[in-house]
Formats: sequence, C-alpha cells, structure tokens
Amino acid sequence: MEQPISQFGSSPKNNSPLIPIVVSVILTAVVVGGGIFWWMNQRQQVLNNEIVSLKSQVDQLKQVSATPPTNSNNQSDELVEAKFKLAIRDFWGVREVFRNPQNKNQFYYISDDSSGHSIWVYDLSKDKTYQQNGYFNIPEGNTLLLNQKLAQYQEFRGVGIIDNKFVFTETSTDNSPGPCFSPWFYSNLSYIDLGVAKPTRKPFTLPQDLKASEEQKASDCQKTL
Repeated sequence: MEQPISQFGSSPKNNSPLIPIVVSVILTAVVVGGGIFWWMNQRQQVLNNEIVSLKSQVDQLKQVSATPPTNSNNQSDELVEAKFKLAIRDFWGVREVFRNPQNKNQFYYISDDSSGHSIWVYDLSKDKTYQQNGYFNIPEGNTLLLNQKLAQYQEFRGVGIIDNKFVFTETSTDNSPGPCFSPWFYSNLSYIDLGVAKPTRKPFTLPQDLKASEEQKASDCQKTL
C-alpha cells in the first residue's frame, strides 16, 4: 500500500540545527550593537559636558579681561584658547586641541569623517574673519596636514607637542584608560613635524626624562585615589 506523504516532510529535522545558530547571531548583534550605542552616548555626553564647561570658562574670562583677545597678555591669551576650543567642538566635535608653544597662533587637532582620520593645524593669523570681528572662521584658518584611512573602530588621538613635533597615537575607539593614565604611555606613538606643509607620519620614541616625569605624575595621582 502506498504510504501517505506528510505535508511537512522532513524539513523540521533538517532546519532544527540552524535555530540555535540564528539565535546566537541575533543575540551577538544585539549585545555588540548595544555596546557601541552605549559607548557613543557616553562619548557624546562627555563632549557635551566639555562644551558646557568651556562656555562657562569663556564667560568668566570675558568678565575678567576687558582687553581685546588678540593682545599678548596672559589673560586674553587664555580667552583666545578657550574660545577656539569651544568653536572647534561646536564645529567638528573635536575633543582635544594642542596649542603650539612656539607659535601661540597655531592649534593642532584631529578629526574623523568618511574621508578618514585627519590632523589639522589652525592658524589664527590666517583667519581674517577673526581679526575683523572676533568670531572664528575655522575653515579659513585651517590647513590639512595628514589624512589616513584606519581600520574599523580605530582612531587617532593627540598626545602633545614636544621638540617641534605633534605626537599622536592610533588606538581603538573604546580604549578608555584610567584617570591616572598619561597619554604619553600609549603604545604605537607617532609624530609629524611642525611647520611642514605635507608632513609624513613617523614613529616616536618617548624620551627617558619625559617618561620618568610622567611616571612620577601617575604615581602621585594614584595616591590621591
């Protein structure tokens, strides 16, 4: 006698091993996506807090200093720096700004977008808008120095300026060292020479005296925790 054919066949037995795999993939995506979303929110919150702090600092400096911000006195010098940091955070969301100690008109910083990760120098003397009315025109004073495509979830972070070099590192976007960590202790430190139109990225070796100094600072910081 001919056996009746099941309308479901044997497909459930064949597909059953796929169910835990699919569930695992979905759970992994949720966990990873949730982690990235949380980290992005945290980063944005830190940026917002820094902007509020800078606005307060600018207001305080304006009240104290009655002289034009382009003067060479220390108070107006602080006002120029605070105003620029606030402007660049509003313009590109840049968190770190480094002022050239040899040329106070120059500010170095890092940005990232679809083109890659970029190192810029802003020169106050090239910003004619600022000279006229005291408002920063960021693109007018900007010069792109270095642009590189990095792996996903990698970024450039500025470290500091030393010996006519802008020092930076390449690290993961979620790298969040403790409060006593010195950026000079990042691995893979690199630098570009200041005052060069098209500088190249070069490896940077931390000087022993700076290493000792930063180690002492870290040690002193740990004692306060």
